Amino acid sequence: MIYSLKNAEQKPILNKFNKLCFYFLIFIIFVIIFFAVFIKIKQELAYSDAQQAKENSDTMIELIGKNRNEIILNKEYIALVSDIQASNINLKKSIKNLFDLVPDSIVLNEVLMEQKSLLIKGITPTKEIYNNLLQTPLQSIFETSKTNFIQLNSGWYNFVSINTIENSEGFNE
Repeated sequence: MIYSLKNAEQKPILNKFNKLCFYFLIFIIFVIIFFAVFIKIKQELAYSDAQQAKENSDTMIELIGKNRNEIILNKEYIALVSDIQASNINLKKSIKNLFDLVPDSIVLNEVLMEQKSLLIKGITPTKEIYNNLLQTPLQSIFETSKTNFIQLNSGWYNFVSINTIENSEGFNE
């Protein structure tokens, strides 16, 4: 006796729903593996970037140290150059003042300026003109001032004046 309209068939091990679940499970496993590999690769890249950043940081710290030393040296050079410029300005003023002191009647042949001394060689018409017009201002500037005169055939005098400062405090050396 057959009560069924269909003939009996063997049931498959996996029906359509089970196959769908199985394929979905395999898909999910592949997605999880893909994301795990993706995350691992990203992690390696991040680690590599961190190592590179650390190396760059170490290099920058080293460069900063070198630059800091160079800045210190440059500041010292700037201070030295400023001192030299100040000395040059003072020297120019001193030379200008010296030549302003020399009257027209006295002719200078040589002027040698050192740190603590001044040597002047020249010709003057008389000793009095030299003593009154040039020797007096020099004596007010220098601590010692010695002058030697040699009379020429023309009646004029060659002179050599050596002026020195013993204590140079307050002068830019």
